[in-house]
Amino acid sequence: MAAFSGRAVTNNTAPTPAADWSATLTVDRDGIVYGCDNTDTDRDNCSYPSVLTDHSFGHGGATYTVKVLTWSSVANLLVLELDGLTAAAAKTALSGQTLYAGSSSFAFSAATASGNRLSWPAALGWTDNQAVSLSLTPPAGTTPPPTPTSVWSATLTVDRHAGTGYVALGCSNAITGMDNCSSTAVLTEDEFDSGGTTYTVNSLHLTIVGGSTQMSLQFAGLTGPQAKTALGALTLNVGSSKFAFSSAYAVSNALRWNTTLSWSDGDTVSVSLTGAPAQQARQGEPGVAEPPATAALTASVSQAPSEHRGKGKFVVRIAFSEAVKGTARAAKG
Repeated sequence: MAAFSGRAVTNNTAPTPAADWSATLTVDRDGIVYGCDNTDTDRDNCSYPSVLTDHSFGHGGATYTVKVLTWSSVANLLVLELDGLTAAAAKTALSGQTLYAGSSSFAFSAATASGNRLSWPAALGWTDNQAVSLSLTPPAGTTPPPTPTSVWSATLTVDRHAGTGYVALGCSNAITGMDNCSSTAVLTEDEFDSGGTTYTVNSLHLTIVGGSTQMSLQFAGLTGPQAKTALGALTLNVGSSKFAFSSAYAVSNALRWNTTLSWSDGDTVSVSLTGAPAQQARQGEPGVAEPPATAALTASVSQAPSEHRGKGKFVVRIAFSEAVKGTARAAKG
């Protein structure tokens, strides 16, 4: 039996870093391939919450969406494709990350990048309808990012409106026939304060034109460029998807982002705005300067007579501990 001294024993193991993303995949089998795939009509779509409980994640201020996640039982290969990214771009952007599938781990830095797909050798043994835990974890020892400051949160009840050449899903005070964002039955809160100014959400909806979908956010009394300038440090959170104002398309009256989100009439969606984490410098912390002490102003009186008969004038000298603005004449009033 090992003997320990009375000194405290310190565990120097680095803390497990917080996951950037976690989800559960319900595996769909198509021949020798298992998983989910938005590009193959014979395999369940990764964008369905019943298949992949969360198909997008944020990292480094950008939002990534899983388009393909499959395992081949013959090639023993795990394949990942992220929407709108080449494999090389995905590998570079996520080079410090590790993908976990069950108990197996796959470092992005070790992935093979070909076309739009990353791949890793993997003997996973998945089966049809198996539930697989997935997560994306930064390198060990990484300090989790500080929690963003909450600026606004609400619940949106989605209204579907079919216009000429487009479909809008959400709420809008500007589109005739669409549920108003100003109604608390539609958007539970439509105002928030930022930087001492009150802003009102005028429109928040998905716009579908042809096969393209955009997230659109409009504020009352602001153009898109004005909103991007005034609120550029904020991020719109829609469910688990994140839309940084700094990366928005600022059109004439709104901010817009390309997205793969899909809503239906009557859906309830959690929406919020977050800003940069609050920085509260505390005295005594390393690198935080103590505020300079403010010395009290003092005055000393000299040349005053020891006594006075109550009539006539006398002169005294008053010396202050530091320079005082103004003149003796002004002080005399």
